[in-house]
Amino acid sequence: MARQQLPEEMEQSLVDKAYEYVKTQILTLSYRPGQALSEAKIAEEMGISRTPVREAIRRLMAEGLVTWIPGQGKLVYILSLRDLEEIFEIKLSLESMVAASAAANRTEAEARELERIMADMEAAEASGDVDGWMEADMQYHELLYRLANKPRVRQIITNLNEQWHRLRLGLVALEMRMAVSVREHRRVTDAIVAGEPDGAATAMADHLKSLRNNLMQLAKNVLIPYVGENF
Repeated sequence: MARQQLPEEMEQSLVDKAYEYVKTQILTLSYRPGQALSEAKIAEEMGISRTPVREAIRRLMAEGLVTWIPGQGKLVYILSLRDLEEIFEIKLSLESMVAASAAANRTEAEARELERIMADMEAAEASGDVDGWMEADMQYHELLYRLANKPRVRQIITNLNEQWHRLRLGLVALEMRMAVSVREHRRVTDAIVAGEPDGAATAMADHLKSLRNNLMQLAKNVLIPYVGENF
């Protein structure tokens, strides 16, 4: 008997579910860097066929979260110091542009919204609420993307952030970095609210340089001694 074909919409839904599942496992470190991915095992975990899992992994390969190595198969990506430097080089250029555009485009109502989010971020830092800080940080940057009206840039930056997500989680958990980040965001906010594109771009660049330097230091001092230069 011929295999019954799933409706196209259902097949795509399963691909989307498999994509979100595998991606979450990678970003939460349930699938470790360098771990081989078995389509059959993932399909069994999810209770679906291998076909949508295969398509999901292809999407993750295109996003840089999964790599293929001859003789080893499909592996969870391994980040290197060189990768980290390149990611931040791109982020620095793009996010400075976003901040400048946000300062040029913002309305008074949007300036007030940015100040409200900034206040939430400052309150979360003062109380040591890491989850609250991360939520405010996400809202903050989503508002900047909206003000800048650059959806393709947002997509690129989101993908880059996902590639160093696990390092960010470890870094934000450090109380000193959270406090520094709040002060850096405050300078970006002040420039945007004042309608100063050059000042906003400079403040954002300074923030990203600071974050990059802290991350590199963290990687060199904490990660590399235990896992090597690829982590």
